[in-house]
Amino acid sequence: VVPTTGIVAGCFVHAVNRNGDPHLHSHVVMANVVHGRDGRWSACDRRGLEAHRRAAIAVYEAHLRNGLTAALGVRWSGAPGRSGEIVGVAPELVGTFSTRSADIRQHGHEVGARSGRGARIAASVTRPAKAAGSSYAEAVAEWERRARACHGQLGLELGPGRPGRGTPDRARLDEHRFAGVLSLTPHGGARRRDAVEAFGRAATDGVAAGSLERLVDHWVPQDAPGVAEPIRPRRSVLPAAHHLRTLGPRPLDPDDHALWLGAARALDAYRDRWGFDGAPALGRAVTPDLASMPTERLVDHVRTEQLLGAVRARLGQRAPTGVELGLDR
Repeated sequence: VVPTTGIVAGCFVHAVNRNGDPHLHSHVVMANVVHGRDGRWSACDRRGLEAHRRAAIAVYEAHLRNGLTAALGVRWSGAPGRSGEIVGVAPELVGTFSTRSADIRQHGHEVGARSGRGARIAASVTRPAKAAGSSYAEAVAEWERRARACHGQLGLELGPGRPGRGTPDRARLDEHRFAGVLSLTPHGGARRRDAVEAFGRAATDGVAAGSLERLVDHWVPQDAPGVAEPIRPRRSVLPAAHHLRTLGPRPLDPDDHALWLGAARALDAYRDRWGFDGAPALGRAVTPDLASMPTERLVDHVRTEQLLGAVRARLGQRAPTGVELGLDR
């Protein structure tokens, strides 16, 4: 395998699917010839592309959600098994404009296909031939007619664009979704591309591709791209429970993320210095008696709480109780 100086590809943005449903997506067509650093032209080794396919899809979809949120103010829900649905679109409207998905499911039911391969075959079998294109105005008029016919309600939940710095509703990761993506890795660990996919899918309202790359850099160092990325322990990219109790979910802004990570490490260092095996159970009413602490620990305790408080205020996070902090013993 010889490194290349780059690839030649064309990107085509489409607004509809073969059935005429609104479906914003892109196709990237890449030439199967690359220029190697040895000066020769040869075919592309596609194993690396295939290995990073899921991560690339997650980056694209997160970037798209981010752009639509910034431009239109729409919000997204993390629907199970999906990249996201716009909040406020009635289920009957989603069904009306998801005819390709319905065709695929119906074909699978008729032939008894239940696997992913069966769904891909059904997509190919049921795909209609390309029809002559219509203007955007004609497409919108047809969509409006179909929407009125199904009597679906459109109550979009609009946000203020991207949450501003220091506001409580700033964009944060869906930590449950992040952990869920990593739990499905076949090797039980986390390659860098697995972390990329998890960050992309856990950014419910999306995140710009460049910011996503910076987020991953905080947790997984850059490796030589390709198939054989190192497999790291899953816990190396997952925050601990006491981090989330103290600081809340990780922010999507890369600079705020660095603050969050620095505070998490400071909390870990405090717990390590004073022999914590874990935070006390939630609901246990324990108030630290600061006067009884040794002077060295008292100074460390106050300094750590001040640091965590400053970071929480910067991130718009409420102050947790001493029990949640794990600083009360």
